[in-house]
Amino acid sequence: MRERRTERTGYRLAARAVLALCMLWVLLSGSVFAENVKNGSLTVQVPKDAVEGTEISVYRVADYNGSVYTFTKDFEKSGIVIENLNDSKKAQDAAKSAAEFAAGKKLKAQAAKKADKTETVNFASLQAGIYLVMQTAGSDTIKLQPALVPIPYAGSEGWIYDASISPKASYPTGAVIAKKVNKKNGKDLADAHFVLQQKTYLGKDENPANGETVQEDKGGRYYWKEFKKDLKSSKAGQIVVYDMPFGSYRFIETQAPKGFILDKTPHEFEISKGGEVKEVKEVWETASGTVVELTINNVPEEEETETESESESENETESETGSVKYKSGSGSSNGTSGSSGGSKSSNGSVKTGDDTPIRTWLAVFGIAAVIVIVLLIVRRKKKQK
Repeated sequence: MRERRTERTGYRLAARAVLALCMLWVLLSGSVFAENVKNGSLTVQVPKDAVEGTEISVYRVADYNGSVYTFTKDFEKSGIVIENLNDSKKAQDAAKSAAEFAAGKKLKAQAAKKADKTETVNFASLQAGIYLVMQTAGSDTIKLQPALVPIPYAGSEGWIYDASISPKASYPTGAVIAKKVNKKNGKDLADAHFVLQQKTYLGKDENPANGETVQEDKGGRYYWKEFKKDLKSSKAGQIVVYDMPFGSYRFIETQAPKGFILDKTPHEFEISKGGEVKEVKEVWETASGTVVELTINNVPEEEETETESESESENETESETGSVKYKSGSGSSNGTSGSSGGSKSSNGSVKTGDDTPIRTWLAVFGIAAVIVIVLLIVRRKKKQK
């Protein structure tokens, strides 16, 4: 009996010793791993189109002590979930939430760098943790998706401290707000109809499908392709189009507001930067980025009629009051009058703005000259006698 009790006691002590050794090994291994945690690096691959002006920033979201992640002070109230980052959808949702939180709180990035000709952005000496990688400039030409990157992360050959990512890229779209106004008083005009066309380049042997006119510039052969039709100005006089790819466009008016002359001028503009619009109390305005703004005038029909009448009246007045210049000692004209170059009266004399006939005056001067000559001759004969 005593031998069995002694044997059982021995087993218990041995089990306790093994358990204690296991716990000690776990503690020691954890401590060793924590001591061996080192700094890492992060390389962000940037698309060629995003090299100029694109800025990438990194934010330290959580610290890592070798076993668990702990939110940094900046992100402890962010509400994002950093577990199960191996799930791509959950990781992307968490990255999006983290980016919105960082932007909304205007948090200071741990580091920020501009992309260069190597098409990479490198961040070195990053302590172990989880980092938010996001674009902080240049989003008007390209948009890079934010990402959460753990350093280190588990690879097939152990822990990897030098991470490299290629964020998903998308191209932003632009927007335009055209304002239709009365040229005479600047008031908004509703119910002006437009079609929006996009400049579309053709391949070497390609031709427009609908027989549009083909033109050519430095970029090659192109035509104006319909992008949006049946556009109509609102009560505020606005025509708004958004989600526009980068390129050249033009508005063509197809129907003028009632009482106004149709504007036949094509209004061209360029979409080269991303921009978004929003509607506030039935008026559209810029929400973010760069939005193109145009002003398109319409002339009232009555104003055009008045202009034509004034022009006709001026022509008539000029024709009636035109002047003729004469050279000294001759009767030839060296000038023009009105639109016909001079006019003659019924008796053949040229009008110069005075209705008195020139021939009558010449006759009077001639008679006077004869009388003077006769008087001089008579007087001389008397003296000779």
